[in-house]
Amino acid sequence: MSTHPTIKPKTQSPLKYRLQEAYEQLPNGTSKEEVAEKLKGIGIARTRFFEDLKIKLEDKRTISEYHLQLYASAFGVTADWLVNYTVEAPSIINVEKKAKVLAKEFNLSK
Repeated sequence: MSTHPTIKPKTQSPLKYRLQEAYEQLPNGTSKEEVAEKLKGIGIARTRFFEDLKIKLEDKRTISEYHLQLYASAFGVTADWLVNYTVEAPSIINVEKKAKVLAKEFNLSK
């Protein structure tokens, strides 16, 4: 019984962000180097772009809202579209069950 939020992917991709997909929607012949140079002009370093392309769903690393907005602007998509996951909060029933178990375990029950 988990009391932690769970991350569910929106697509079949194992990646947390849809940057690769956004890149692939650019006109044919656009290289990642060209994209990296454009992003550098708006404040995203080349190395950051190439690292962000590879963030997996299970990675703890995230992209800040600010950088998501920059990426969205550069690729002509929304920041929400770039995020390839939803976070499901634990059900209140599971949280209440966990609280009861912990209360009993620490002799806090009435």
